[in-house]
Amino acid sequence: MTATPQTKDETEIVSEALRQTITVAAPAEDCFHVASDLDSYRQWCTQGGMKKVVVLERNEDGLASKVDMTAGKLGVDMLNTMAYSYQYPNQVMFNSISGDVMKKLNGRYVFKECESGTETEVAYELDVEFGFPLPAMVRTTICRAIMRTALNAFKAHTETLSREGSVYHCTQTLKR
Repeated sequence: MTATPQTKDETEIVSEALRQTITVAAPAEDCFHVASDLDSYRQWCTQGGMKKVVVLERNEDGLASKVDMTAGKLGVDMLNTMAYSYQYPNQVMFNSISGDVMKKLNGRYVFKECESGTETEVAYELDVEFGFPLPAMVRTTICRAIMRTALNAFKAHTETLSREGSVYHCTQTLKR
């Protein structure tokens, strides 16, 4: 994790830029479909603090393009309205349009299929800026929970669905 100090007091850093990768035992297309299925997002991310996901708008491919998300950790609930965009089958990108705690919440999943075709390197990038200074322990706990859910819970859920052959391919008509 890297942090960009916004104040002189290192215990009250406002911003974090994070990037982590993990290998998922599933093809890149399955990874893309799971990450882009925001209607099912809470199935695998409730332990990370996700409380509510409401799709407000969809693009021409039927994918969520505007979403309200409510998450909470350490007694702090955060509501963000997120804009989503997609580069099939390699990326799912998001950025916060508005939020009550997060001033900025931008990121993306990047999928790179391994040579085997049955595994994918998944990178999760996140750029977070809180609307106010937080103690380092609280900020780090929140950011780690987001990253852990984004990768570990995503990996477990995607591998299970892929193994069962039950990845929901809501994107049959995506432009290639």
